[in-house]
Amino acid sequence: MDERFLTSLEGSGAAGSYCEGRQMSSSSMLPQPAQAALDQFPMVFSGDVDYTGATGTAWAPGRVNLIGEHTDYNDGFVLPVAVDRVIAFAGRVRGDHVVRLWSTHYQEYAQFPLEGLPATFERQREGLPGWARYILGVVTELVRSGVALMGFDAVIDSDVPLGGGMSSSAALEVATAQTCALFSEGSFTIGVEAATLTPMQVAAICQRAEQIASGVRCGILDQAASCLGRPGKAVLLDCRSLEYRYLPFDAPNLPLVVIDTGVRRELASSDYNVRRRECEEATALLREIMLQREPGNEAAQSIAALRDITQEQFYRYGALLPEPMRKRAGYVIAENARVLQTV
Repeated sequence: MDERFLTSLEGSGAAGSYCEGRQMSSSSMLPQPAQAALDQFPMVFSGDVDYTGATGTAWAPGRVNLIGEHTDYNDGFVLPVAVDRVIAFAGRVRGDHVVRLWSTHYQEYAQFPLEGLPATFERQREGLPGWARYILGVVTELVRSGVALMGFDAVIDSDVPLGGGMSSSAALEVATAQTCALFSEGSFTIGVEAATLTPMQVAAICQRAEQIASGVRCGILDQAASCLGRPGKAVLLDCRSLEYRYLPFDAPNLPLVVIDTGVRRELASSDYNVRRRECEEATALLREIMLQREPGNEAAQSIAALRDITQEQFYRYGALLPEPMRKRAGYVIAENARVLQTV
């Protein structure tokens, strides 16, 4: 396993994992939800099955987006930073191919078999509570990618505010992928070098998992932020090429204050798909208008997303769009420029 990605224990804002028996430095400390899940595991799952290997825990952080809203699904740029709040799994590998889960937040069990996936996804999805569907989605996409998985029992604990705009679903998905890697008995790993999957590949798997689990055509911002997070770093991500670079975000006199307003948000109920469709329609219409008004503009033929339209072009032709398409497009085009101005 790549020590930089899978076993990071020091600092906040990074995904990680730990198996009991592994040596820890005196300065290392498990995230509170990881320790809580470890403490509860033997009480929730009393050993009625044959376990293999040591008890382990894996986690992934939530995120805040400094700038770049609604730009990810328009192939634009985003600038997120992972936070010190995580969702954690703690458990053990089973001797069969069943996954059993206990959520401390929902006080609820969920269970599904690995056999038959991905073909049985839709049927199994309907029998699971909402939170467990995201986990099933990740497992399904991992199987689809060709990795071999083991069954496991796990307790899930979290201090990421659910529905608070800190991407708890993405943290759950990335933590699921890390847990599957931890409990795969070495059949697959996650890391930037000599690993089965890179962090960005995991982010793409988790993005697809959310799409099939929730029906929302989400972008890759949330999953990438959770996968790529590093302590004291923001991530500038190009959502088209998926290239990224880290920027320092640890100035001692620049605290990041995150306030929970109490307003709960779910992509599945926030007209997300409608907004995405409006942006796609605005792109197509602006491209058509430019080709009509500027027949010699060869660059207009390659416009594929709002990212490809400049602010100057929008000022020239944006008024020809109907509402709310004009507002949607204008915001995204300006926001994408603001991200680049920020860095």
